[in-house]
Amino acid sequence: MGIQITKLLSLSALGVLALILFSFATQPAYSSSISVTVCAQNDFNVLASCASNSDGSLLSATVNKSGINGNPNNVGTSTATAEAEITSFGEFGVFASTDWNNQPNTFLTDSALADATVSDVLHFSGISSGSISFTYTLDGSASATGSQLNDNGFWLILRSQQFGIANFSDDLNIPSSVTLTATFTGGTLAYSMQMEAAVRTMNALTLDESVDFLHTATLTGLQVFDSSGNPVNNVGITADSGFAYPNGGSDLTATPEPGAAPLAGFAAIGIAWMGKRKKRALR
Repeated sequence: MGIQITKLLSLSALGVLALILFSFATQPAYSSSISVTVCAQNDFNVLASCASNSDGSLLSATVNKSGINGNPNNVGTSTATAEAEITSFGEFGVFASTDWNNQPNTFLTDSALADATVSDVLHFSGISSGSISFTYTLDGSASATGSQLNDNGFWLILRSQQFGIANFSDDLNIPSSVTLTATFTGGTLAYSMQMEAAVRTMNALTLDESVDFLHTATLTGLQVFDSSGNPVNNVGITADSGFAYPNGGSDLTATPEPGAAPLAGFAAIGIAWMGKRKKRALR
């Protein structure tokens, strides 16, 4: 599922309910598809909410929980939430947050995960091998305030087996755009791109953290290169999804493929975690 999810799960002592592993390395050639998955879970109390779909529509998972450390007056509360949505093959977003207000020794552990995945097959005319770069514009924020900030972690990840990984963790300093590049042969590229937001909080007194990039990862640039790394601007591109990929270079065109295949269901990613959520208006 990726190094950051593995890191989050390794910090959980209890409450790992189930995990359906999704490995880019073992997937067959991708078809045109989209999926979103969200999970919020409380570790010690084994209380979880998870949902996934293969149409990309907005999903939200929320968990609220209270804990008592032996004194009825020492009650801690925490909330975790995750949201994800895909609006097109070129625009998707993720959000995760936790909100804590705990007394000393009130042990609650939260996690929230939002995952959005798009898969497509591109066909190039006039060039059989080379590389292609995708530039995503990112517009969002990540923050954490409160006590014991060392007891939390939060991540934003944009990754693909074919295109590589852009990974922003803790004290996020996220650039306004990210460019990832993949190679192709045979005039075809089958790829999958995944974006995740994740937060994890343990044993803090007060803490409010979020990674908010809902609707804000947009594919705004595309460039094709030949096998020597030279830009090529007169390449026609069609996609199995029918999505009109943005132009890259003054003469490069991306046009929908006639009779494009309908979106197919993508392997759902089932996850179990520790978590709760901060009540927050969608968008």
